[in-house]
Amino acid sequence: MLSNELLHWLFRVLQPEYSDPRTTYHDVAVLLQRYPTLKPRTRVYTYETGESALLLDIYGALPSRINGEVYRIPVEVWIPHEYPLASPIAYVTPTEKMVLQPGNHVDTNGKCYLEYTANWSAERRSNVAGMCDDLCLVFAKEPPVFAKPTQPIVQPVVQPVVQPVVQQGALHRPDQRPPSLPSKELIIAPEPVHAQGVVNSPPPLPPLPHELRSQIVKSPTLNQMTRQSHLKPAFEQPNILDALADDQQGEGNGTDRSEVLSKIESQLQSLYNMEIGDGGEFFTLKRCRDPICRWKVRQDLHL
Repeated sequence: MLSNELLHWLFRVLQPEYSDPRTTYHDVAVLLQRYPTLKPRTRVYTYETGESALLLDIYGALPSRINGEVYRIPVEVWIPHEYPLASPIAYVTPTEKMVLQPGNHVDTNGKCYLEYTANWSAERRSNVAGMCDDLCLVFAKEPPVFAKPTQPIVQPVVQPVVQPVVQQGALHRPDQRPPSLPSKELIIAPEPVHAQGVVNSPPPLPPLPHELRSQIVKSPTLNQMTRQSHLKPAFEQPNILDALADDQQGEGNGTDRSEVLSKIESQLQSLYNMEIGDGGEFFTLKRCRDPICRWKVRQDLHL
């Protein structure tokens, strides 16, 4: 049963605007009693021509049996001012959890096209309640909406941490990571600090071999001996001690000391005459290795 307040509100709203308020009131009241899921209100409707009008809007849900289950299809039914001469205008209004499914009777905007409204006639007592009955039958054959697929909540997959098995006796090695790359910033080395007044110059180069030869003091005796060394083979110096030993073996142990010294002196004199020549005193003194020989040479040279 409809409340008196609702009926009084409905009758008061229809009086100033509708051409046949009594018929409209009767048909809308029958509709609300047949489908309690519908409610009346007034809203501004814009026609396809661009004109707008304040119309009675019946909104809610129509039950429809689909595959043995009853589903509530959300709809809006607009009652024009010319009712019952003009047919009502029905729309499917899916909720946020629904997706509109256009078909043969519903377009992409949700507007419904029925054979009942196409053959609308006031003489045959066409009314809004009969149109809603036809909507329920059409929705049962061709559902205009379906529920949005709910996206499953993907739980983050936690991968188990596999600990490496360390054999007994094996040493624990630290994590061997490659060394980090050096920074790309330019590293400027500090300049060396020099003492004031000191010129930072490289050390002098060593002299070349031909320069060393030019620095040697050239003497005519050394040059002459150098030329003679190329002309004749090197002279092998006699061993004075060996010669003295041979003489002692041949003459016996009774040789006088003066004879030995005279032999040494004669050998030194011959060696002196052969190697010194014209002034090679220092050269001979340098080559004489025996102490006695060097002493004799110094005595002869008055050194």
